[in-house]
Amino acid sequence: MHVNVSTLYLVATPIGNLQDITLRALEVLGAVDIILCEDTRVTQKLLSAHNIEAKLFPYHDKNGEAMRPKIIDLLQASKSLALVSDAGAPLISDPGYKLTLAVREAGFKVEALPGASSVITALQLSGFPTDNFLFSGFMPRKNGERDAVLKQYRNLKTTLVFFEAPSRLLDTLSWLNEAAPDAEVAVTRELTKRFEEVTRGSPKAVGEDYESRKEGVLGEIVLCIRLANEEISDEALDDALLSAMKEMRLKEAAQYVAEQFNLPKNKVYTRALTLKKEN
Repeated sequence: MHVNVSTLYLVATPIGNLQDITLRALEVLGAVDIILCEDTRVTQKLLSAHNIEAKLFPYHDKNGEAMRPKIIDLLQASKSLALVSDAGAPLISDPGYKLTLAVREAGFKVEALPGASSVITALQLSGFPTDNFLFSGFMPRKNGERDAVLKQYRNLKTTLVFFEAPSRLLDTLSWLNEAAPDAEVAVTRELTKRFEEVTRGSPKAVGEDYESRKEGVLGEIVLCIRLANEEISDEALDDALLSAMKEMRLKEAAQYVAEQFNLPKNKVYTRALTLKKEN
């Protein structure tokens, strides 16, 4: 296959099963001058499985700043490059954004080759609606940061998707059980691999399931969450405002209730003004 010189190809790789790679990806990986990868050992395993010989250069968060000027020099020398992550699509919670930005600013071309995605695969297996979803990278480590995420997305009628480390899964499910016990979760684990598994239910039920396992939580995880998202009724909003207005000034009460129910502040303030006139 002919590849364009002075071009950076973003190549999606399998998320587990090494057969889940496109014909075009194999052709590009076999034709470019250099492949940039997170871990040369991981990428070499993929290349060996498909009988591809290639020159590998490591590119990751730790060496990115030093590597980017060298990569620009290679493109200026008319070399063709491919960027891959250890699994899935480059740039999706993986190194690469700063590189593609630098490449474009230097005037060189970037092409993307679509392929396997753990986010899409998890959505397909979750059993949750897929017509509207929000991917937000890795779930934050601290409860306060998790609370902020939940508050931000609480009233969105969408499926939330996060990456999660196996060592933090039980802690995350425990937090979610406290913060949103009426939520539904789908823990998708080891996608496309031999021990692929999807565990669905309430945060409490899924957490208890994993706590009961002698082997603990193993493998790569994508967590899908469906919040109840019940809209507050007009009566409930009025009750909350009237209660808050007994202890706070109107503006402060409106702001408090808006934040409590994640509602537009202007809308709540307007309703508070109306209630004040009526009462």
